[in-house]
Amino acid sequence: MPEQISVILPTYNRAYCLDRAIGSVVAQSFKDWRLYIVDEASTDDSQALVEKWQSRHDNIEFLRTEKNSGVSYARNKGIYASQGPWLCFLDSDDEWLPEKLQKQTDHLSVHPEHRLVHGEEIWVRNGVRVNP
Repeated sequence: MPEQISVILPTYNRAYCLDRAIGSVVAQSFKDWRLYIVDEASTDDSQALVEKWQSRHDNIEFLRTEKNSGVSYARNKGIYASQGPWLCFLDSDDEWLPEKLQKQTDHLSVHPEHRLVHGEEIWVRNGVRVNP
């Protein structure tokens, strides 16, 4: 079973939805995670929002880039900073169900030969499910 999961969350000017994304990580039933929020030089209140979460949770790390270099750059910056043997990616406009990490680590415990786990996505736009 994984000892720790590193959650990589890139963001740029998404204070309006970032709170929900962070909250969905904090609400996980599986608690052995560290959240790396990589802010790409946002000009909104993203940093203040993250600092509020950091004041209550010591497993949230804030990384900031000098300029907006794209989501791939931000994800890589988070990966390089991470320490855990497992990586998870969360976009700043998404949220996880509370059992996501627990179900995935349970699966890995039964199938240690698997090196990647992907769950079903539920896409909702304007209150309507629009999965492709």
